[in-house]
Amino acid sequence: MQSRPSAAFILSLIGGLFILILSAIYLLFMIRYEYFYGAYFNYMMYHMISFHPYMFTIVTMFATIGLISGALVIVGSFFINSDNIEKVRTGGILVIVFSVLSIVSGGGFFIGFILSLIGGILAITWQPSNISNTTISQSKTIQ
Repeated sequence: MQSRPSAAFILSLIGGLFILILSAIYLLFMIRYEYFYGAYFNYMMYHMISFHPYMFTIVTMFATIGLISGALVIVGSFFINSDNIEKVRTGGILVIVFSVLSIVSGGGFFIGFILSLIGGILAITWQPSNISNTTISQSKTIQ
């Protein structure tokens, strides 16, 4: 066992970066086309390809949710990189919740979702090597 869950940290961090990058690409793409083509592009896409007229608003909203999810997965991964078992558990839960929420925005090519989910599960199941079972039971009775 290690003193820090490095595999969980690395997997969560890489997954969060994937989620953040894909969401940023979506957001930049939508902002670019909305700026250059505006309502005419929405109208044209609706009649040519049968898109919803508010497609850009919806995709921009999902990309924003993905940016927030990716940022919070990265924050959770830095919580995971701690010696404190409570911070590691909190970071693991944060990573799992926001990696599941990132599915709305594509989950970082779905690879980001999988890596973050595995990293969060590893963080929740991690046990430090320098704390014995008697120390854990003693700390629970003191509190």
